[in-house]
Amino acid sequence: MIWEDAGILKASPSRLKILELLADRSMTPKEIAQQSKLHLSQVSRGLKEMEKRNMVECVTPHLKRGRIYAATEKGREALKIVKK
Repeated sequence: MIWEDAGILKASPSRLKILELLADRSMTPKEIAQQSKLHLSQVSRGLKEMEKRNMVECVTPHLKRGRIYAATEKGREALKIVKK
């Protein structure tokens, strides 16, 4: 399964950028968009796709605005495979 997650990252440069940023620290989608130079819609889509695969998690799910996302251990492992 971890190899499939690595393949998902390789297939999408935007998902890869998002996860690289989240591997260092937790961030809001707006912060991710600003630092990665991606559109907010790309960031939101990438986060949803990776959240379904348990590669990232929303650590403030009760908030409507200002949600904070962080990489999971599974996401970090997939990122290590891609970066090898």
